Amino acid sequence: MPYWLLPWGLFLFLLPFEEAIYRTPLGLAFNLLGVFAAGLLALVPRAARDAATPKLVATCVLMALLSLSFFTSIDPRVSRDMLVPIGYMFLTYVLATLTPLTDRELGLSFRCWMWGGAAASVCTLYAFSQGVWDVDHRAYLGWEGAKTDPNILVAALVMPFAVALKRLPRHRLESVAALIPIVLATVATQSRGGVLALLIVTGIFMVHARRYKTLAGGLALIVAFYLAFASQLGRFDVAEDPTGSRRTEIWHTAMVTTMDHWATGIGMDTFPLISAGAPSLYWERAPHNTYLQAFLEAGLPAFLAVLWAMGAHLVIRGQGAWRRTVTAAMVALAMCGMSLHLLTFKLLWMAWAASAQAERARPEDLPKPRRSGKMGAVPS
Repeated sequence: MPYWLLPWGLFLFLLPFEEAIYRTPLGLAFNLLGVFAAGLLALVPRAARDAATPKLVATCVLMALLSLSFFTSIDPRVSRDMLVPIGYMFLTYVLATLTPLTDRELGLSFRCWMWGGAAASVCTLYAFSQGVWDVDHRAYLGWEGAKTDPNILVAALVMPFAVALKRLPRHRLESVAALIPIVLATVATQSRGGVLALLIVTGIFMVHARRYKTLAGGLALIVAFYLAFASQLGRFDVAEDPTGSRRTEIWHTAMVTTMDHWATGIGMDTFPLISAGAPSLYWERAPHNTYLQAFLEAGLPAFLAVLWAMGAHLVIRGQGAWRRTVTAAMVALAMCGMSLHLLTFKLLWMAWAASAQAERARPEDLPKPRRSGKMGAVPS
């Protein structure tokens, strides 16, 4: 691995630990590592440097609109404190996408991301087996006494899962070693959206491979298993939790507030100030929806911008080796955004960076053939 790619590989390796890290004093160091690593990528001498791409333009517009919410925030101090880490994410995104990488360089960085996801999964399973983070029979990833959100953890495993599937045909042992803990950790967290996200990634891979019969058979098996054992599946039993862990009540409160501030929003990260006082919500709650989060906290223009940014990063042109892999992960993350507030997490911004990198990735430079003694002849 080139020396300038090592910090970026370390950053991606630690990315699945994001929520556990930012709750500690190491959060700032993690932000700075991302900016430094992306800066090294931006300094790589490459002849090809494109002008502003649709992905970059959409992301810049979104960041500008999120920043403007500071001036209309119901608590500017709270919004300022959140816009600083979002600014780090945006800067990391911009720097990481300035210079095109080769397919091999992109693959090396994705491999670090995959192993980071596997490591986070192993740590989660170990803590769960020890009963340290067992709350409501769910697996959590914790550090220094802080309990992390299992749903955010699983969202961070989507890209490592997709990379492992991509590498499976040629690197079976390594890929299986990564896939097993990721799948087990996802089930242990009882994240319904997370399980659905992994199924979406798997389904997209099967469609690309034209394994339609296998896909249909697998879906039928899953449906049959669910119908037979739904009552024994805890949080996975939709009938036992029709509000989605009170998400519908959260969304109702958020929509009422959104309609009152639809043009400008109430400021980034200020919804907990509203939800904490709502009659049906007995403690602080986040929006639990990326699209509603943008609309509620930064207004209608930001809502349209997040749709633009998400759509722009879902479409990956070119013939890069990782295009389909990142597309599958992006589709799953777009779905996760329906039940998670991802704008304030690096996992979404770095997935967008991966989309931009995959679109601009170039094939490896082929070695020039060596000439033999005769003019124009090359070795066979």
